[in-house]
Amino acid sequence: MAAADFPKFIEDYLLDLHSRHPALAAASGIHAWDGELEDYSAAAISAEIAAIKKFQVRQEKIPRMQLTSTDLYDFQILASNMKSRLLELEQIKTYQRNPAIYSDVIANGLLQIVIYDYAPLDSRLRHAIGKEKQIPRLLDAARANLNHVPPVFLKIAIDSFTGSLGFVQKDLPKAFAAVTEAKLQSEFKKSTKVAADAFTKFIHYLEQLKADPLATYAIGKANFAAKLKYDEGIDISVEALLKIAYRELAKTQDEFRQTAAKINPKKAPMAVWAEVQKDHPKAGTLVAEAQQQLTALVKFIEEKKLVTLPSDQQPLVAATPDFMRWSTASMWTPGAFESKKIQARYLITDVDPKWTEKSAKNILPRSTIRSCGQLRFTKPIRGISCRGRICSKWNRWFARLPL
Repeated sequence: MAAADFPKFIEDYLLDLHSRHPALAAASGIHAWDGELEDYSAAAISAEIAAIKKFQVRQEKIPRMQLTSTDLYDFQILASNMKSRLLELEQIKTYQRNPAIYSDVIANGLLQIVIYDYAPLDSRLRHAIGKEKQIPRLLDAARANLNHVPPVFLKIAIDSFTGSLGFVQKDLPKAFAAVTEAKLQSEFKKSTKVAADAFTKFIHYLEQLKADPLATYAIGKANFAAKLKYDEGIDISVEALLKIAYRELAKTQDEFRQTAAKINPKKAPMAVWAEVQKDHPKAGTLVAEAQQQLTALVKFIEEKKLVTLPSDQQPLVAATPDFMRWSTASMWTPGAFESKKIQARYLITDVDPKWTEKSAKNILPRSTIRSCGQLRFTKPIRGISCRGRICSKWNRWFARLPL
């Protein structure tokens, strides 16, 4: 292959990738497969592995020395992406260990159709119908794939599928209620019943499934190091990264102590932390609180002239669907390949009305956000923890450290 063939290679690779992963395509702003669901059958997984390896052979024939500097970056990105996909499909095999990925594929794919008005509502309803009809096929593949499921994955999956069932039965019909074509609505009603029945049967299957008490959610040191290398470009040892994590943890804890002393020097840091947590929004008001914070943030950015914001494209703040209650907050931004302007969604998870008062009291303090030091307080680690100016990825690292 000549260097001039590289753009066609990229086009072929992305076409193959997106055709196999419709939800990924939609997230990128490509809607050619919005009526399709991912295929996790053994045959489909084997075919995807074979396709990736063929692309690797093609890529090796491209003369790297003839590529431009920009193309060289793209070359490396594609090479890493192929290795990451093979790592997942051949080594980690999440599709065998975590039932929730099947719920995520279905629910996220349907949610994208609802929240992104990339096409007329009736066209998007046809896409939703197409996905719903394929849910039994996907869940049949899930049954065939799953084995040695860790207890925590099984518990989360049951909650996730229960939430997805409610989304399909209640929220989805509301989203498409404005479609007036009777024949289309009739077909939608039938496909929704197919989807709901498949979900109900699969939830029952999960409830009867015995988790493997010896199985762990951890993917292992070697796989984790490989994921860091392929997905993040971090090519250092896990040991070195752990040292960095401990260093940053100690630094953040020290910053927390200093900030607590500024708030109230007469109290211990943990006592200050407890007092701050008492000041939080009430249950049922988190979405409105987030909207107020967003409005204040936009005003601050504009007054300080930090960056130019699109005046007509403010994100829509809304409640998180039940099937995504594992997320405290999430940002849904239109893909880069969208052909029209589409409003982003900022989803906030409020207290579940079904929770007990005790559960609500345990959750609400974690929603506390104070401006002093820009601290967002979270689960205590060794008595003291804050997110500080460290990104949420680091915070998730800290939460798993053996402290």
